[in-house]
Amino acid sequence: MKMSCPADWKDEQTRFRCENPDDTFQDPILDAPITSQRTNITYRNWHCAACHKDLHAGKSKMWPIYFNCSNWMKLDEETLLKHLVYDTRNSSWMLNITDYLSLFDKNVVKPSHFEACHVGVQIPAEVHSVLRLCPKNLIDSCPSNWDDDEVKVQCESYVSYTCSLANNQMYRNYYCGYCNNNGTFKSIVCIGELVVRSTKPPADFSLLFDWHKLSKRSTCSDVSEQFDPLSNTCRKLFDEIENSSLQTSESKIESMNNTKLDDKINFVTCPKFRLDRDEYVINYETNTVFVPDYNRTFKPDEYRIENDSMLTICALSVLEPDEVGLSWGLFYVTLIGISLSILFLLLHLVIFLLTPRQRNLSSMNLASLSLSLLLTYCAYLAGWQLEGTGALCIVAAVIMHYSLLSAFCWMFIIAYDISRVLRESTLKLVVSSGKHWKRFCAYSAWSWLVPAVVSAAALAVQYSDIRYKSLNPGFGEGYCWFNNAEALLVFCVTPTFLVLLLNIVFFCWSTYIVFSTTLHVRNSSNNQHDFWLYARLALIMGLTWITGLVGSYVNIQGMWYLFVLLNTLQGLFIFLAFSCNNKVWNELFHSDRSLPSSHQSHHVKLHSPGHTTST
Repeated sequence: MKMSCPADWKDEQTRFRCENPDDTFQDPILDAPITSQRTNITYRNWHCAACHKDLHAGKSKMWPIYFNCSNWMKLDEETLLKHLVYDTRNSSWMLNITDYLSLFDKNVVKPSHFEACHVGVQIPAEVHSVLRLCPKNLIDSCPSNWDDDEVKVQCESYVSYTCSLANNQMYRNYYCGYCNNNGTFKSIVCIGELVVRSTKPPADFSLLFDWHKLSKRSTCSDVSEQFDPLSNTCRKLFDEIENSSLQTSESKIESMNNTKLDDKINFVTCPKFRLDRDEYVINYETNTVFVPDYNRTFKPDEYRIENDSMLTICALSVLEPDEVGLSWGLFYVTLIGISLSILFLLLHLVIFLLTPRQRNLSSMNLASLSLSLLLTYCAYLAGWQLEGTGALCIVAAVIMHYSLLSAFCWMFIIAYDISRVLRESTLKLVVSSGKHWKRFCAYSAWSWLVPAVVSAAALAVQYSDIRYKSLNPGFGEGYCWFNNAEALLVFCVTPTFLVLLLNIVFFCWSTYIVFSTTLHVRNSSNNQHDFWLYARLALIMGLTWITGLVGSYVNIQGMWYLFVLLNTLQGLFIFLAFSCNNKVWNELFHSDRSLPSSHQSHHVKLHSPGHTTST
């Protein structure tokens, strides 16, 4: 790691910031290490890379910062970012939980409450191979003769590896280094295996269709810019290294230094609204601003008036506190549902293999759907564990994308085939039989090859020399899934929407045929039978996935819970609806399974005059 500027570098301000780093990461963008993928050199921070003239858009990998706050698990990532403030008096990051005290059982009478946060860096997976690791002789406790119990407790309470500037010795955290160096510890970023506590829960199943969640993780249109989640803006970091551009970036740092913890809202780092001159009233005696639309008066440290008379205020000033903690609930529901589905899908496939008499075109279609769903669920679980691993995360994302599209193709095939069979058996009075291997091969070619083309196209865009930035899926660049909202819409949401639209047509046509052929024999028993028939049709035609498209449009938590419940339990539903019946169990436990294939058929059975069901 380079930690100093060349001797001939003339800008002393940049040299000072490179060689005297801010270990508290007051500016999480410029103070974090950065690795040049062009030269494979890692620099202590942006300033060191700047003075070595080794900043290149698309070739400089910034190390992400993480915040480890004492109450972080009860807040989601978006809420955390909105309420992080930098205390210039103590040179530390704090979490403002004033609006969320009910979540933490805090019984306080003071108007504000702040929790301390520790800051660390995470090594990007892409640069692991070019780094030299720190020594393994980790020191994780204070000496026995150290008498400050508070420092001892802090040393043993959390993990945020740091290394000594003097000898590169690795410590469990800053406090361990402090007590082992007699209170005169100078630390540097430790290049080693970091144990990272994420400030967000793992991605739940709603991520498959939730482009709102990805839209919040804003990307910048200019490749020379980096998105700063704390200021909610894009910052130009990869200009040509000249004094003018350096001065611009340095001035941004100075503006951040003026932020005080006493400010109820950190004006520099909050998301902002801009209002026209006729939307606010200035009180020149108190220097406050009143906004009639919000019925709110803003103090001098809560607004700015630009030269164009536009008023800038924090969005947090006028918004109600967000719902928090719900992402963890969705994740747990996802984990339980997917685990159950994997188990029951495996059982369904085993039963399919052990019951040759029941093996016909419709059951082979359903088994193929079950296989694609099984791949989707397994890829999700793998991706959850592989976040941040680079290539493996990308592989998990591509497999999940491919298998999900394949599942929808099989849903389309099943919907089409059911409507075809019903039409032939009721309108043309033609009863089909046998396995229909040619038809199944055609179905398989469609359902396995078309998704491969779409997934290959998405992957090609990601690695294309021509940068289609708006459609770059960003596989593995955060989640092991799409990390770009527009790409998610094009390569995933749109194809699934078209399939569901067609399946709704097939479902309506199929239910109409069943309803019209049984109209003259309606009774309560038939009504109950038809209800379960329609439910099974809706299940295998994928209509439960409509909740995901609705959820992505209305973006309501309740709808996402419904989506996750219905679609992580697909394996359980398929098992109960199609494996739990007398014919299957009789063949499984009582019949000779070596029946010749010529006796196996796909037929339509008449339960009553005009009442047909496919079996």
